[in-house]
Amino acid sequence: MNGRSQLLADVSSGWRTGIAVASGVALGQLGAILQPYLVGSLVEGFHRSTAQAGYILGAEMACYSIALLLSAYFVDRLSLARAAMTGAALSAASGLFVAFNVSDTTLYLSSCFYGVGQGMTFAAALAAASHATAPERVLGIAVTIALLVDSAILAFVPYAEAAWGPSSFFFVMSAASVVIGLGLTQMDRAHVRQTHERIRQVPQLRTAFLTLMLVMFGVGSGAVYAFVERVARSIGISGETAGLIIMFSLLIGAVGSVAAAWLNLKWGRAIPLYLALLVVGLSSFTLMFSLGPVSYSVSIVAFQIAYTFAFPYMIGASAYLDSTGRLAAYSGGIIFLASAAGAALAGEVASSLSFGALGALAFCLCTLACFAVRPVLSDVLKRPLLAETKA
Repeated sequence: MNGRSQLLADVSSGWRTGIAVASGVALGQLGAILQPYLVGSLVEGFHRSTAQAGYILGAEMACYSIALLLSAYFVDRLSLARAAMTGAALSAASGLFVAFNVSDTTLYLSSCFYGVGQGMTFAAALAAASHATAPERVLGIAVTIALLVDSAILAFVPYAEAAWGPSSFFFVMSAASVVIGLGLTQMDRAHVRQTHERIRQVPQLRTAFLTLMLVMFGVGSGAVYAFVERVARSIGISGETAGLIIMFSLLIGAVGSVAAAWLNLKWGRAIPLYLALLVVGLSSFTLMFSLGPVSYSVSIVAFQIAYTFAFPYMIGASAYLDSTGRLAAYSGGIIFLASAAGAALAGEVASSLSFGALGALAFCLCTLACFAVRPVLSDVLKRPLLAETKA
């Protein structure tokens, strides 16, 4: 193959990788983004209590996180496209199951299956990104596309429910799983790094400190995000306005993933990652101490941008340690489990202390995350991936 043909092949492989990973990320995060509408559909459309809606949502997120963690053990042994499409099919089927048979048992079972399906798809997407030559760039582009796609679905759901009733929420979820799933067929064609790194043992001590960083980040950011709507209401922002601010902050947050894709490894891995952790912590603090709509809006936008900027670099660090994709899937599961734990912890802190205490807790955790990872990952996070690949 001559140089021109090789260049065209690399470009084509890059586009296929981007489409596949973006599809997996979009589908893998759709359930989390649509959480408010799921709760609303269950409470207002199917007359379930708020507590029941919370349990159903908790079951979905628990299964999602567990599926991500379990996928870490076999994601390097299976066809990524097959695993991702199986997850998409499971998600689509579970949505249709609820739409035609609404009972408590059906709701719980379908939520669990939907969570498992999303977890499988997201794990495959993270593994595919780990196989790429530049995981940070691939994930930066993928997260940007996924945010735009999921935001469009988020905006469509209220119109669907107004036109066709509350059960249309589950039809939308199923249809989205099918349509987005079409992009997953390209997943196995992702370029794989053929280096000695693929067969070496994952360094356990570094993995332990990486886990500690992810837990601190997940608990801190998850605790704050769980109460962004409550904070808005406490400072006089209406529920409708708060919803709009949160939705637009999600869209603007794509700036962070775009920056990660553009920056890639120009500053190494250490500087972008530590900067993102500190900004997430600082914006969490200011968000919980918001005095009005302006400070609230600025803080939540900064939070979203920093979060989407941090995520590609965290998975990139995992890919450096283990290019098979196992550690990337594991890292995704740890972040979401920690976020769920943070949301639960936030309820206790906010009720017994204040929102300000919640912001202080998040700031401390994100700051400590920098120090927790430094002793064992400083060289890993600083060295460019391409230099390692050429070694």
